[in-house]
Formats: sequence, structure tokens, C-alpha cells
Amino acid sequence: MKTVVLANSFLALPCLEELRKRGELHLVITPDQVHEGTRRVLDFVQHNNIRHQQVTKEDLDDALPLILEEDKVDLCLSVTFPYKFPQALLNAPALGCFNFHFGLLPGYRGAEPIFWQIRRGEKQGGITLHKMDAGIDTGPIYHQGKLDIAPDDTHGLHMVKLAFLSPKVMQDAWQMITDPSQQGHPQPVKDGNYFRKPVAEDLLIDWHQPAQDIINLIRACNPWNRGAIAYLEGMEVRVSQGYMTRISKEVSAGTIISANEMEGLIVACGGNTAIRLDILCMDEGIMTGATLCRLGVNAGLRFPSPLTSSVD
Repeated sequence: MKTVVLANSFLALPCLEELRKRGELHLVITPDQVHEGTRRVLDFVQHNNIRHQQVTKEDLDDALPLILEEDKVDLCLSVTFPYKFPQALLNAPALGCFNFHFGLLPGYRGAEPIFWQIRRGEKQGGITLHKMDAGIDTGPIYHQGKLDIAPDDTHGLHMVKLAFLSPKVMQDAWQMITDPSQQGHPQPVKDGNYFRKPVAEDLLIDWHQPAQDIINLIRACNPWNRGAIAYLEGMEVRVSQGYMTRISKEVSAGTIISANEMEGLIVACGGNTAIRLDILCMDEGIMTGATLCRLGVNAGLRFPSPLTSSVD
């Protein structure tokens, strides 16, 4: 079985290793983007003497389909590959192209399902292995591996858990995806939701929301954005970790109600809830909330909220 993997992230490494051990990894393809994810994939292929090809977005129309056809490739697997596959590429492998989507379809289509699942307080995520078609994350589903999202899972932690789950998803689906008579399960049209990539407004803390919603945003932004964004006295503060608590009386949202070494930095949120800000990222460095108090942050100061919130 000649299998080609198109990879843009370290998330592909467990599947690459599994295919390598089985002797079915024919070629690894990376995009023309240099970042930590592609560097780790390149380290893998070089260390294991695996054939590698770097491609541009334009190569997907002609050059890459030609390579796959000449090599008589059976199967293509995509793991966080950033470019949409044109029809010529979808048709090139004998068995088609399949995508590891790091979220549950059809409810969480789009490039950042982990962010939105955690942001919206979902209790379960997973990997959906689906056949690729002309749409975005719309092809028939061949297998889903589900995984609970723990209350303290950050974006990064849940993502790594999914990466280690991916070889099992591949193994469980292998008989189906290598059998041309299998058609998978069409995605229910009525349940489909597409989520855009997060933009700046999605990353801002709205202190009027309940503390749990803000904690979810903080987790969804850690580590890739260094946390959720807030502003205090004109300074940008990114909150990487916080702990939810309650308060006995209503205080204006965003107000610092405690700022000392013993209790730390506690901020009022909506619904008589509050958050203790445990880990903060600033231009001045990474610090605890208690450390920020030493810089002159006192109770009574207020974090302003954005005018609108983008979470539905």
C-alpha cells in the first residue's frame, strides 16, 4: 500500500511513525511554509530516510497530481495541511484522499475546531477521519475517535492528546478506507456548522461574561496565543491560566477585588463570579498574578471589556 501523507504539524508524527513501522509510508509532503511544525516533520523524514517533497499551493493543481499518478499512489492522508485540495489532486490516488480533522464533524468544520470546542465549553472532542471532497470538511465520515475534553485541558494539551489518538483512529478505519467498495457515512446536512479561524475580537476577554466562559476562552488560547487578551491601564495582559471563584456581592465586571501576595489577583466577572489570574504573559515577562501586584496593581482598578462579544 503506497501511502502519501501531507503534513503541516507535529500532530502528524504519531501517524507517520505508525505508517513507517508498517512499511507503507511512500512519501511525505509539506507546504512551502517554514515554522516549528514543518521543521519537526522534516526532522522525522530526514532521520528515517523517508522521501519528502515540498509543494506550493499552485503545485496542487498539476505537479503534485502528476507525481502521485506516476508513482501509482494508493492513498493520501492529510493532517492539518493548510491548502484546499483541487479536484485533480482528489482524483489522483487510487483510493482517494482522506483528512484527519481534529474535531467532531459535522458540528465543528473549519481550520480551528479545537479552539471553538473549548471556547464553547464542549465536554467532548475527537478526530474525524473523512474522505475529502470539493467542500471544506464535508466529505463522508469513515471513522470518529472521541476524546473527553478535561476541565483543565488547554488547546495545546487537548491537541497533543488527539495526536496520540490519531494512530488508533487510522488503524480502526484502515479496512474501510482501503476498501473501494466502502462509501463512508454522509454527513447530516442539518447538523453542519462551519467556524472561521479566530480573529482578534474572538480572543478578547469580556468581563461581563460568567467566569466559566472566560476560563474556557483562556484555555482555548493557551499556548498558541499565550492566553486570552485583556487590557489594564493601557497595558496588554494575556491571561494564560486562571481559577474560577465566587463573590458574595455584585461588583462591576472587570474590577480587581483583590491584589495581594496571599490571595493573588482576583477580578470580578458576570453573575457574581470571579477569576483569580494565576499566570499572565506581558511584554515585561511571564508572571503570576501575585507578581503583577508588586508592579503597583491595586484593588479597585478595572479591566475594561470590549464593546461586543463574538461568542454565540
